[in-house]
Amino acid sequence: MKKRLLLALTICSSYCMATLDNLTIAPLAQHPEMVEQLFELLYQHSIQTLDPDYDAVKKRYMPFLLQHLQEDALPCAFVALLDGVPVGLCCLRKKPVSTDEKCSWFKEHPDTFPWIAGLFVSPAYTNRGIAKALVRQVMMHAKELGFDTLYLFTQKESPEYATYIKHGCREIDTTDFIDDEKTVTLSIMCHESSF
Repeated sequence: MKKRLLLALTICSSYCMATLDNLTIAPLAQHPEMVEQLFELLYQHSIQTLDPDYDAVKKRYMPFLLQHLQEDALPCAFVALLDGVPVGLCCLRKKPVSTDEKCSWFKEHPDTFPWIAGLFVSPAYTNRGIAKALVRQVMMHAKELGFDTLYLFTQKESPEYATYIKHGCREIDTTDFIDDEKTVTLSIMCHESSF
């Protein structure tokens, strides 16, 4: 029976062709000292607009990041380092975070895993291929863990939707996600070629 990988890519992902010679993608488990820096980046550039209560967010999110300090089991994560400084993150999880209450699709499909979650690149470094490098590394790691089919979800109306179609993904389902009392349509997509 084939295992499946559901890839959850956020709006901040970019599939540009640029590469950086001084970019390293490494397991977060090899750099636990960077968890605090990564939290600060995530909070400053992403989470703060959703929840300005720094202390409450840190109390919730730090344990989440610390769970990912392993390499050969889920959850795990990879960090993007530019000249040794963390500029991005991508997690591989058995289940996405806090989605069951907002979107029943994920609850109704418990055998669809693992998920890529928390894909983030610092805004100062977007459009340089860092998100693409993170995703490719996580995809290769997922394959090493025995997962051979790749799935992802993205907002149906997002620019990323067309990018994923262009890169060989096909939509297999759509679902509604309720966020702050507004409904967003998500596209559940599949990528079947080798990675």
